[in-house]
Order: sequence, then structure tokens, then C-alpha cells
Amino acid sequence: MLASSLILGLSSFSIQYNAARPLALDAAISEFAVVPIKFVALESPRLFAKTQGYSVAIRIIEASMSEFPNDSSFLSARGLVRGGEELKGLLPNATYSCSMELRSAPRVERAGFFGSCKSEVSRLAEPPQVNQWVQKMRTAFMHNLVGVSEDAVGLVAGLAIGDTSRISSNLQQNMKSVSLTHLTAVSGANCAIVLAMFYLLVRKLGGGRKTRLVVGLTALVGYVLLVGAQPSVLRAAVMAGAVLIGISLGRKSGALNALALSIIVLLIADPWLAVDFGFALSVAATLGLLLFTQPMKHALASYLPNWLAIGLAVTMAAQLMCLPILLQLQSGLSTYSIPANLLAESLVPPITVLGIAACLVSWVIPWA
Repeated sequence: MLASSLILGLSSFSIQYNAARPLALDAAISEFAVVPIKFVALESPRLFAKTQGYSVAIRIIEASMSEFPNDSSFLSARGLVRGGEELKGLLPNATYSCSMELRSAPRVERAGFFGSCKSEVSRLAEPPQVNQWVQKMRTAFMHNLVGVSEDAVGLVAGLAIGDTSRISSNLQQNMKSVSLTHLTAVSGANCAIVLAMFYLLVRKLGGGRKTRLVVGLTALVGYVLLVGAQPSVLRAAVMAGAVLIGISLGRKSGALNALALSIIVLLIADPWLAVDFGFALSVAATLGLLLFTQPMKHALASYLPNWLAIGLAVTMAAQLMCLPILLQLQSGLSTYSIPANLLAESLVPPITVLGIAACLVSWVIPWA
């Protein structure tokens, strides 16, 4: 099993690495040439606060060069485009064209090249219908969302669909100080809440095992589409799907086995997740919960009420496993992060459930 997983992972990495760096683009990249290209946006544009510029991962599907072969449309060169306002409106999975200056990227980067558009960006094809529905749903949700303050609105959007665009820089810094930034990064907890919401609803309505399985898997896929295929979301969705299938087949859930399976599957599908901090934190936190929650809960239950013992055990188990990774991202871990997380976590389930429910109805009955 280990040998076959390694072989599959290395093969996947080799294929993806070479596809991002096709020989046909070598000359253009080395000469910083400006090439007319067609590309697909792979994500929503990311804003860099310091430079007020945007970056977006793309895949070139066609390039017009005199030495280029006729089958140029079969290209799959993945790169990173940087620029200003011209990139702000790019939609994931939509097709665009522009004259792009190509530059080399470090060999350790996932992107095979860096680019910048030197002409107007034109949209050639809309995203698939499913993506358009998801985008309309997100837009309607953000447009109709109200709260006691702008930061409150931003927090609800972050908890429900992972959109942090309306959270102020001051609140972001405060959340970082008390180790609460994970609340607005959609993770396994959100997937578990969504899955439980639909699973229990179908069960209450009398749905059988197969119906619960179909509805649960559909809810997981829909939620991933809604919030975006972030590493932590993918890990949680694959793991939850494995557990759900196991339960539907009448077998024990085997959470550790499901976690291991999700890691293997995702690293084979996308080897670059191995160096992604979000993926590492998601795996570490989940592993901590599975290994240490029960022992810590039993130890604390001798001195504390059961509800408090469970809350502390969950928070401490996740923090303990994530600590080595967090120390690479920040200078230290505040002593008040555990009580802050303990207080905040109790509010996550109701806000997430209400936020998802609001998102589902916001484009149909926005006044709700």
C-alpha cells in the first residue's frame, strides 16, 4: 500500500510539474516575450493589501506563436498572473484572452511561469452553469447580509462561506493575536456541521440509509463548490465522505483510517498540498482531536464539569498538535488562545447553520 501510494504520488507530481512547464513555452518565457494567449482562471483573484494588486492562478489552453504546433489548444500550462484592477473581475473556470508577458518562476514553485497582461482582458466563455449558480448565490448572500456592525457581517460571511473580504484589517490582527483566524478559514468543523445538518434532517423525515448517503454526499459536494476547494475543505470533505460511505455500508466509521485515506487520495491528486500550511494544520488538528480528546477529557473530568472538560479537551488537543506548525507561522502562541477558542467555538455551529440556510435562500427570498 505504501509503495503503490508513493509511486502514484510521484507519477502525479511528475505529470503535473511537466504539464505546467511545456517545452513549447520555454523560448517565450526565457525571452520575456509577450504572447497572445487563451487561459482559464482557476480561482478567484487574491488581493495583496500592501501593493493593492491582485494575483490569480491560471491555466493556459492556447498560445499563438509562430513556432507553436497546431495542437496548441491541448496545452495545460499552469501559472500565476499578477496585475491590477484588470484582474479583479475574473471568475473561476471562465475562459479569457489577453496578450501576456511571460516570465520564469522558481523551479520549486507550483506555477510554471509568472505572467502579466499587457492588453485588455477579454472574456471568451462563461464558467460552467453550476459555477454561475454558486457565484450568484454567494453574491446574493453578501449583498443582503446585515449585522450590528461591518465586522459582524464579515465574521458571519467568513464562518459560513469563508469570504473574508468584509473583515477589517484591525479585526484580522486582533483575531490573529488570540489564535482565532481559523474561524474564518472553512475547515473540517464546518463540513461536519453541514453534513450533520442535512443527515439529521433526512433522518427526521424518514429517509433510509441510501437516501442519507446520497443527500450527505450531495451536501458535501455542494458545500465544497460554495466555499471553494481550499485544502482544509477538501481534506474534510474526502474524510467525511469516506466515513459516511462506511456507515452506510454498515461498517464502523474508523475515523483514523478515513483521515489516512483522505491524506493519501488528496496527495496523489495534488502533491503540492504536501507543502501547504492550511492542509498541514487541518490534518494536525484532526489528528489531535482523534488521538487526545478522549484521554484529556477523562483526565479533566475529575476536576471539572463534563461540558467544560469536553470543551477544554477539544481545544487543547487541536492546539497541541498544531503548535509545531503554528510556530513556523508566528513568533509564539498566546496563553489566552485556549480560553478564547473555548468561548468562540460554542458559537460556531449555530452561526454556520444559520449562515448556510441564509445563503441557500438569499437569491430566492432576499428579505429573509
